[in-house]
Amino acid sequence: MAWSRRPAPTPAWSGTDRAGRYRIDEVPARRRGPAPRLVGFTLFVYKRGYLAYRSDVPYDGGMRADFVARHNRIALRKWSGTDSHAEHLLMLSPPPEIERLTAWERGPANTALLGRDRGTPTPEQPGPAAIEVLDATALLTPEEIRRRTGYTDAFQIGELTDLARTHFYHGVHLRAVDREERWDVGLRVWKDPPGGLQSVLETFQATLPGVEATPEITGETYVFDSESVRAVAFVDRERSIAVLLTCGAMQCADVETALVLARHVHDSLDALRMIPADQAGTAPSTARSPETPAQPGADATPPAPAGDR
Repeated sequence: MAWSRRPAPTPAWSGTDRAGRYRIDEVPARRRGPAPRLVGFTLFVYKRGYLAYRSDVPYDGGMRADFVARHNRIALRKWSGTDSHAEHLLMLSPPPEIERLTAWERGPANTALLGRDRGTPTPEQPGPAAIEVLDATALLTPEEIRRRTGYTDAFQIGELTDLARTHFYHGVHLRAVDREERWDVGLRVWKDPPGGLQSVLETFQATLPGVEATPEITGETYVFDSESVRAVAFVDRERSIAVLLTCGAMQCADVETALVLARHVHDSLDALRMIPADQAGTAPSTARSPETPAQPGADATPPAPAGDR
């Protein structure tokens, strides 16, 4: 249900009808003086189990700057355990028409405030959230590489160090033990990057010279082949994921083998997960990674997406 409030000196309230529309009643005409006019209103949207909406004030404080009178879109966020009923009621300052719906929040709000005064931890006083990082190690395992390439020796799993591991990026280095780098495999994965997938796509286009999009894996697949390395990059916009796989020419005898590995990675994207940073395992590896194709004279490591260096 949503309500609209007209400010003083002539306050009035109007609620939505069954179709979700609301109409502000006309202000009674005056016999003398200037004709009355609407100078402003406040829109409230409240539903139990969700964070309420006010057109003038956001939940996190300050002034709301994204409200428009026509075609305004409102998306209520589900209530989470870290939200505060006390701060929620303070933000709402519910008028009588809404107060009856928010009455149930007074109990949890008072309990939280009482516990805070006594120094007792409450659900609204969580400890610091654990930092999480992206984990892509399950997307391509040594066993899967050996099955596809016929390689029989061991791999050492480490980190690619060209970009820092974050909550949206992970670079996995599958290093062939006691072999030169042409036997190595590298896997770089972006998931919901802050700069968006377009910045990663620009990275692919700059890193893989002269390639054009093909429908090999997704509608945006880029395939690069050279004497020393095979590379396959693809963008899955539905899942907001981008992947760059590099495979040394000794490990992948041809680019078709690299495509087989990349298709397996795409089929395994559901195995992508977040893990606590302190459980990420080994520190970033200083071992070599398969050479990444680059423009002539350019640095071989792929540049970071814009804004995320």
